[in-house]
Amino acid sequence: MGTHRTNPTHALPLVAALTLCVSLTAAVTRADEPVDGAHIAPAGTGFYIELNDLESLRSTIKNDPLWKYLRANLPVPAKQAGAWAQVQQKMQMDGGEIFDRYFGRSVVLIAEHAGDNPPGVLMSRVDKADAKLAVDRLEFQPSADGPIGPFAIYQTTDTRTGVAFSERWMAMGDRKHGQYIKPIFESFGRGAKLADDPYYKAWTGLLPADRMGTIFARTPDHSEFHAIGAVRHGLNLSLHYAGQTRDATALFAKLGDAQAREFGPLPMSTVAAVTLNLYDSEPNPDVARAADAILAPKTLAGDVVPKLAAPLVLFAARVPGDAVSPAPGFDVPAAGLAIKLRDPAVADDLSRVLEHVRVMANFALMQQQKPTMEVRLGEHGDTKYMIVDLGAALAAQTGRPELRGVASFAYGRVGDWFVVTTHDHLFQECLDTLGSEGARLTDSEAFKALPLVDADRPVGAAFVRVEPLTEMLDTWVAHLRKMQPEAFAEAEQRTPSSPGARWAKGVLLIDGVLHHFKSFTLQTHRGDGDQMLGVAHFERN
Repeated sequence: MGTHRTNPTHALPLVAALTLCVSLTAAVTRADEPVDGAHIAPAGTGFYIELNDLESLRSTIKNDPLWKYLRANLPVPAKQAGAWAQVQQKMQMDGGEIFDRYFGRSVVLIAEHAGDNPPGVLMSRVDKADAKLAVDRLEFQPSADGPIGPFAIYQTTDTRTGVAFSERWMAMGDRKHGQYIKPIFESFGRGAKLADDPYYKAWTGLLPADRMGTIFARTPDHSEFHAIGAVRHGLNLSLHYAGQTRDATALFAKLGDAQAREFGPLPMSTVAAVTLNLYDSEPNPDVARAADAILAPKTLAGDVVPKLAAPLVLFAARVPGDAVSPAPGFDVPAAGLAIKLRDPAVADDLSRVLEHVRVMANFALMQQQKPTMEVRLGEHGDTKYMIVDLGAALAAQTGRPELRGVASFAYGRVGDWFVVTTHDHLFQECLDTLGSEGARLTDSEAFKALPLVDADRPVGAAFVRVEPLTEMLDTWVAHLRKMQPEAFAEAEQRTPSSPGARWAKGVLLIDGVLHHFKSFTLQTHRGDGDQMLGVAHFERN
């Protein structure tokens, strides 16, 4: 069997499938049948998802403003809407009752490995009476393939899908994966199971015990592992991660000595940021050769890198539209990069590299007979820095003069950091954090309220402050409504038809969903050995 590299993101469509599949399930209470999925899945299972207490979750979210917003606004393809309506009609139940009866207890996905359509089976617990009701009302027909172990096998109108019921469980899967599913049925309640697997126990043992959802994945050669636990606190959600990968092991060799919450000279306008506690003392040879040609007689590895330090910070901020000239009619997003300096004098070398990049880029633009980037010296207080004006070239290429002021790269030293921003207004705000108590975002109550904690051996941390983000997005939506009134008018429909209106609908949905959140945060750190540990928080308003 080949080696499959696992990725937690592969779990997302499978998790979605758990909530979309509707017709299934089975059972009564019988003492000799397992009550949880980890005692059903074989010990060697490569990919496993378990979600519990979904009835309670649905009860919590049914009055949630976000859930109501999505139900009212999320486009639903006519075919899927019709099929779901038909299921409800046949079952003589509304969607909520179907969900509670057939998915409200425990839903499990057991698969051979992570990836696209792996051999696997979806299982759920229901009462025996509800199982019989599903068989009768959805007109499942007994199959000649059964019974297998304690499972009766049924055919569905969809000849590709098979459904099976035991005394306590329902199973549903693709018939072409029968050779994978059959041994699970035959050994039901017997033999070595995932719950006894030492790898499963070790990795899920690092997750919170009160989790309502679990994802476990590994490669067949046991070189990589991923475990994710979902914990719900009201409408807030936390995802806890524990894993081991070859990429993470290589990353640990480059860990620096930065603090877990060190974000540099971020101004109050910062919307999001990522800090990486990484320091590479051995730069890429190709990068080193190119830089050495610019820095001669200095070298990147010998004269520049030793004067740098961790962390490396990436950030995004909101530049008010009225701070830009000419005013574009919306708030301008700006991005920044901040590099910690051991020796502030190295900022001059970094500026030389960037100036050379600008000259080469302008040469390429001249060859294509396109407007070039202008450069000028900026000054703010006692500090001088460089500005590369991209706005003039952008306005000329697009024929939109109002965009002239939206992009003006600025770079230079800000205290013991070297900062590059995509707008000089943001660079000036970074300068304003120097020598002014409480001027940095990290000094504010808003930052302190974020669920970021100090951790030993940090790898990285990130946050998104949703309120300033949505305030900026609202200015974009208002501007776009003026620019494309017909598309946004049609986008108010549940399922718009024209491409422009569908794009506008997407913009409105993203903006609308974000208004229901307060913040997103992520932190990772090195655990024992080569363990990567992390937690992501999704905080609601």
